[in-house]
Amino acid sequence: MTRYEHPREAQDDPGVSLRLSLMDAQVVDADHLPVGRIDDLELELGDDGVRISAVLVGQRYLGPRLGGATGRFLTWWARRLADSGEDGRIDAGEVLSWSGMCRLRGRLADLPVAGLERWLSTRVVRHIPGADDEGI
Repeated sequence: MTRYEHPREAQDDPGVSLRLSLMDAQVVDADHLPVGRIDDLELELGDDGVRISAVLVGQRYLGPRLGGATGRFLTWWARRLADSGEDGRIDAGEVLSWSGMCRLRGRLADLPVAGLERWLSTRVVRHIPGADDEGI
């Protein structure tokens, strides 16, 4: 598990909004290929407080955030298209850095993200000018 420390967080200030700091942040693999965006976080309560145990990426996690018919459709569609073992749950131990974006240790091909995210990343997003820049 990883303890998230916001770059601007003061040591004596316990209040950090994960929703504002991490939700929808870009997730990139070890080769700087875009994996997706953080659609949700899995949190765990430990002896020293709340910790991030996993980063959740993909439409199956975005759907419940959107709600309504659109959210239900996205969730249903994502589950239908996903291969077994591709649940979009990336263990927090895979996270190399949280600064500005979520950088992962592993490569896209080895991550448990749905085939749609992998296909979009390698066939569409990587060809967009500036997609591999640090600011994305």
